[in-house]
Amino acid sequence: MKKPVIAIIILEILLVIVTFTNSKLNPQSIETLVEKELGKNQVASVNYILKYEMPEGYEIATNLYGEVDITTKDSSSVFSMDSLKKEMLTPEDFFAQQEQVFQYVSGYELVSENTVEENGKKYTKKVYKVSTGLTSFYAFFATIELKNNPDEYIAIIGNGSELSYEKDLDTLISTVDYTKQKVDKKRLFSSNLEKISVTMPASWKRLEKILPYSFYKQDENNVAYFIASSGDKEEQDPKEYFKMTKEYLNDVSEENVIVDDQVEKIANKTITTSIIKIDEYTTVILNLIEFKGSDIFVLTRSDIVSESGIDYIKPEIDEIIKSIKLK
Repeated sequence: MKKPVIAIIILEILLVIVTFTNSKLNPQSIETLVEKELGKNQVASVNYILKYEMPEGYEIATNLYGEVDITTKDSSSVFSMDSLKKEMLTPEDFFAQQEQVFQYVSGYELVSENTVEENGKKYTKKVYKVSTGLTSFYAFFATIELKNNPDEYIAIIGNGSELSYEKDLDTLISTVDYTKQKVDKKRLFSSNLEKISVTMPASWKRLEKILPYSFYKQDENNVAYFIASSGDKEEQDPKEYFKMTKEYLNDVSEENVIVDDQVEKIANKTITTSIIKIDEYTTVILNLIEFKGSDIFVLTRSDIVSESGIDYIKPEIDEIIKSIKLK
């Protein structure tokens, strides 16, 4: 099986029930914790592990899947930023990896390169002019190493139609820093766009920026996705929607239903589970969660892509399902 590459993952989201609400954030949620760390002009990355100042004229790029993805409104400049572990990819190898891409274009030239160390921060920046035969643009690369976080570094990739966009790279370099939040520990998410909260085990990362509770977990050979959205029984019949989603998956499946409408009652929740084998490597777990005395319900979908089945990740998914609560 081909190993999945997070940088190009595109997850088909079939479960889309986005409910807007003015619920207050849970005091212990990751959203509230990182809010306390942010400066006046700072914003947090999608997994709340980085904080930075948004360059003027930029907005979040919702169609990309990095830790930080920003773009100008006319898409004339785009930057992505993430934290990388040095044991997985050194800063030197990062630059070499990006430059390998240039062998597929008609021409490129190094415009500038410099390394600066100051105030506990070391950054290296390279700017290229790239020609494709039909057009040309500028490619921006940078790595930022912080003395107080020696095992990791922040990497930036960007491109722009003009060299003047280098100033926006400089803004990111000068303002980016790590928050106190870590992906490798359990975190409570309590988005103000949802009526529910969910606790994610360590090492699960957010994926879809529009859906508040959309996550993935990846290792060398496996990748799992999890999506949760709440709905209101006054607007939609939860059992009918659950049935419709399951029937759609049955129609596109090459394999069989493994579990069909298994019901479990835990405290004030009734959880209905169906598991569908889509193909040789992909299994989908659907869950419907109904709360006693409430019109709010939750639908979740977990996609597991693995040669070895779902047993390796099923306990964590069960843990996530049981953690979901009304706010």
